[in-house]
Amino acid sequence: MVNFEPLNTYFDKIFVVTLARSGNRQAHITKALQGLHYEFFWGADKTELSIPDLQEKNIYNEVLAAAHHRYSKPMNPGQIGCALSHKNIYAEIKDKGYARTLILEDDVVPSQEP
Repeated sequence: MVNFEPLNTYFDKIFVVTLARSGNRQAHITKALQGLHYEFFWGADKTELSIPDLQEKNIYNEVLAAAHHRYSKPMNPGQIGCALSHKNIYAEIKDKGYARTLILEDDVVPSQEP
């Protein structure tokens, strides 16, 4: 078993970003991160996003996204969901005043090396 105590001691909050529909990943993480004091953070699921709705709410701008992409491509729903997930977790960190936060994805594989 991995010794997570140094991480538990150093960070004031540890998040694992996941999707509500990813129960299999959550079950795997629960076992793999046993001993780590973390909380699941529910990310934005691309299957639940409406690009026209995001554009209407001025959350996503396809023209601006393409203008900043090296191949002038707009973001796909998965990229938008990922970006929104990061935006939302950063807002949570700021709102709660966490000073040292570790953010993991739900496919993290802890090293067994000391």
